[in-house]
Amino acid sequence: MTQLFGHKHVHRLAAAAATLLLLAVTACGASSRNAASTPDKPESAPAKAYRVGETAELFGLKLTIDQVETKTEYQSEVLQAGTEFLLVTVTLENTGEESKTYNPHSFELFPSNGKPDLNVSTLAGEGQLREGSLEPGAKVSGVIPFEHPKDDPTGKLTFQPNLMSEQKIVFEW
Repeated sequence: MTQLFGHKHVHRLAAAAATLLLLAVTACGASSRNAASTPDKPESAPAKAYRVGETAELFGLKLTIDQVETKTEYQSEVLQAGTEFLLVTVTLENTGEESKTYNPHSFELFPSNGKPDLNVSTLAGEGQLREGSLEPGAKVSGVIPFEHPKDDPTGKLTFQPNLMSEQKIVFEW
């Protein structure tokens, strides 16, 4: 059998092919890194923090925090030591053209330590915000109870009406 190339030629060809392959992979990697470091759209700015009494709107839902009050004597047997009830009264309004669902578990309250408060899902009596649906133009108001550290005046309430999105409305006091 005749040999077309000597061993030296085969090694040179293999080395040249490996070098070309390495250059091609490096060039592709560099361009994908450059593309990743320059996003197509600018990063979103942090959400504006609203205050109690102000109204914010997201996804066709207007949200107003009407009142924030503490209750230490209210169902105190269910509270953990060092906590009190923080009752947040909210109003939601559907400004869109379609029915919108809402849920009190779309709200999170953060005290000064940054750990979310427990959203307590039971209140005696009327007035607690329950899950439901709002037709266009309709409004609903209700109380969302949270178990909050006693004597912590700081609160940051977030409302995420669409769990498929990272967008939230933020209220601080």
